[in-house]
Amino acid sequence: MLSNIHGFETGIAHARNKLLVFFAPRSHAIVLSGTLIPVAYDTLRSLAGSRAHDLAPVDGIRGMFVRADNRFQVVYATPDGKAAVAARMWGATGQDITRDQIRGIPGAVPEISISGASADANEQSGLPGLSGGLIGIPSAPEVIMFIDPQCIYSMKAMHILQPQSMQGKFA
Repeated sequence: MLSNIHGFETGIAHARNKLLVFFAPRSHAIVLSGTLIPVAYDTLRSLAGSRAHDLAPVDGIRGMFVRADNRFQVVYATPDGKAAVAARMWGATGQDITRDQIRGIPGAVPEISISGASADANEQSGLPGLSGGLIGIPSAPEVIMFIDPQCIYSMKAMHILQPQSMQGKFA
């Protein structure tokens, strides 16, 4: 730990090409990984207005989900409330608490919908427990895509490719 900033113990973790700035309350029950915002949390909340959705406090830390068009940011209050942290919250066992907090907010967690679920997705892939489906025109060339619904890049690729698939435009 480096120092106490606005009631959080702070630190830096690094390995090879990775660097993580983190903030932890005294309990160490959670860790925030993100960037300090030197503006009082209540000021940010007021400015966000109806674009913000208050999150349930965790370990006494208040948070909000703020939407701006198709982008969003999760911001947490520092214990003293004099600043905020744009961050992701993790539990001591590695649980992604932020994801759990925003799951019920429409559009916050990317989702895809594929109709015509394939009963033989497991057999085709060789991966037990895999869910799958078919989209597009049956006579079009086949493209197999594995998607991680928790990966923003997988979800973005799916949303970009889905219209082409529905029109059978893969060559």
